Amino acid sequence: MANNEEIEQLVNNICNTFVNKLEARLDKKFSKLSDKLSELSDGFKVLTEVVDVNKKAIQSIRTTADYLEQYHKRNTLRFHGLPESLPRGNDMSTILSFIEDKMQIQCTKNDIDSIFRASKLIDAANKPRSLIVNFVTNIKRNEVYSAKKRLKNSGVVVFEDLSKSRFHLLSEAKKKYGNRDVWTTGGKVYVLRENKKWVVNSVDDL
Repeated sequence: MANNEEIEQLVNNICNTFVNKLEARLDKKFSKLSDKLSELSDGFKVLTEVVDVNKKAIQSIRTTADYLEQYHKRNTLRFHGLPESLPRGNDMSTILSFIEDKMQIQCTKNDIDSIFRASKLIDAANKPRSLIVNFVTNIKRNEVYSAKKRLKNSGVVVFEDLSKSRFHLLSEAKKKYGNRDVWTTGGKVYVLRENKKWVVNSVDDL
């Protein structure tokens, strides 16, 4: 019996020693793993912050680029539906006559900086290309744009010349709210909701 007890005690001591050493090793490994995870967590946090900063920087660049593009178009209007002049090159006479006769606005060559047709044909058989008119001053451009209501049933529509992002925003707004309740003024997109006028700055606003 004594021998058995001694053997059992010896086995217990050996097991305890092994378990203690194993626990110490595991504690050491877990401590190192915890440190690594902490380092990775800190690194991920820094990376996330860098990504957020870059996102804000990219958005700021896009906003600035959109502003500059729209600012460049501030004196420009697009006329849809005006017949193409034959021979080509008489668009100046066409637009001047149209503005004075149909829109009842005095306009001369001195009020127009440049004029050209959109490069692509919408429908070569029936529809003329849009006529893009760049006025010398924003005052004359706004005067002409304000007279667009006089063109009802004329077959000609006047639009502001928008940046790519704002034109996309306008298209999405029209899909959701319809043409009647969506318009632009000064390059900004507006929608009519619940009898109130709202400025739409992004698709998220829709």
